[in-house]
Amino acid sequence: MYCKSLLILIVVALMSSCVPRAAPTGDDDTVPNIVLTILNSAGAQSFSTDEGETAPDDACAEVQSFPTTLSVAASDEGGVRSIRVRVFPGRISRVSVAPATAEITLDSEYLDISTNPPAGTIQPSVVTTFDVNESTAVVASALDEAGNASSLFQVDVRAQGPVLCRGE
Repeated sequence: MYCKSLLILIVVALMSSCVPRAAPTGDDDTVPNIVLTILNSAGAQSFSTDEGETAPDDACAEVQSFPTTLSVAASDEGGVRSIRVRVFPGRISRVSVAPATAEITLDSEYLDISTNPPAGTIQPSVVTTFDVNESTAVVASALDEAGNASSLFQVDVRAQGPVLCRGE
């Protein structure tokens, strides 16, 4: 129940910023922020590009069972153009994306999302939830409208075991 409540809260919060808005004026030299949340982990552990480019020692999350649900959100004041998520090994399934106007391409271990805001507007944020079917490594990247790119360090999602992960 906690995970469903958290998921609803995340989606509602992000939906308010998933509405296209007028394109900003001026130079955009900031990269998109990416947040990966493992919804079925203890405490719904999150990992963000705000933590830096190097993976922290606890860049993993343990879940009780598979399939498990993950969320990736990208935001950028200058507009998010696209997101790419890769899991390996494993498969991505049960994908949902906000905004609903985004184009989705799913090829087993790759999920590509492209925004399509109306002309003269930008998409400030994109959020997706999806399931993975087994222990897997997750990487995500995002590109903004100005061509600035960011990548989230690899995060391992695994069954409970002897390795200490975030939140333990």
